[in-house]
Amino acid sequence: SSKYASAHLQTHSVGISFSNLDIDVVPLAVDDETCFIGCIDDGRWTETNPKGHIEWSTTVNAEHDGRFKPVVKIMKWWRRENCPEEERWPKGITLEKIIADHYPEDVTLYEDIIVQLMENIAESYDGLLADGIKPQVIDPSLTTNDLASGYRREDFEAFVRAIHAALDLISEEGSTSSTWSSPQAVETRLLFPQHIFRQRPRFPFRTAKPRHGRWHVKDPG
Repeated sequence: SSKYASAHLQTHSVGISFSNLDIDVVPLAVDDETCFIGCIDDGRWTETNPKGHIEWSTTVNAEHDGRFKPVVKIMKWWRRENCPEEERWPKGITLEKIIADHYPEDVTLYEDIIVQLMENIAESYDGLLADGIKPQVIDPSLTTNDLASGYRREDFEAFVRAIHAALDLISEEGSTSSTWSSPQAVETRLLFPQHIFRQRPRFPFRTAKPRHGRWHVKDPG
């Protein structure tokens, strides 16, 4: 049907794209109370626990004073805007767990959280990827599962390169509103939507200055 012309098969799901919304429909097989998710690449069915993922996400969000879920939404938006069609960056629960594993401590402003989060992910994965090792992402509800098992090392390399591109833009141009509305930011789709930062009516990144070879956000006030 032309109504579902945008539907396409993915590794574990069926993706449906609308004008401003992407939906992943995940078929599950249920045996008693155990759920299994299929893989189109190898035909295997792996145990999964979607209810456990929801409970875990709710707990992590509470631990971070309700900021975790908004940060996940921001990063999912960033992934959707930046990931080329021919590449497979981590998404869904895999991306959510990566965010949780690298969530910055003692940071409360969303703009600061996003910058520090990206730095943490890049620092954590750079060494592994340089050694030819694909990162593991442990399932929070089934610790024997590796959520990254359906991804290649090259997928993570592309994901981390994009993170470095965002951080490089900050390091070269600063992290003021003018940087993120510049033609370069728009062209590379590194611009974050202002409306998702409800904490204050300003663009997400403030003045950043280097410290020990890394970029840290500094409050200009």
